[in-house]
Amino acid sequence: MNAETLNALNEVREAKRMVLSGLTDNTVSQEEKIMLGNILINLQDQEDALINLTLQGMVDKINASNAALKNLIQQMEAASGDISRISNTIKKISKVLSTLTVITSKAISSGLLG
Repeated sequence: MNAETLNALNEVREAKRMVLSGLTDNTVSQEEKIMLGNILINLQDQEDALINLTLQGMVDKINASNAALKNLIQQMEAASGDISRISNTIKKISKVLSTLTVITSKAISSGLLG
């Protein structure tokens, strides 16, 4: 909640307290209490609007942050895929080298090389 919205919300809430005080005041006429009741309804609508505005802002920030997070996840998955492909290639090379080592060792042992 930004400072302007918070200040507005505090002002609305203070006005509501004043109106509620007027509604319980025995010196206020019935006609004035009706006006105060209408004002209270309006202030409640304003308070709701300010809160909803703040909540919508929070939802927008969460959605933006979540979209960025999903993008990072996709990048990580792509990187993992790339790393996985590299790893698989390295494993294949390692197997080829192991096989070559075995063949070469046997060739040396049998006198074919060396």
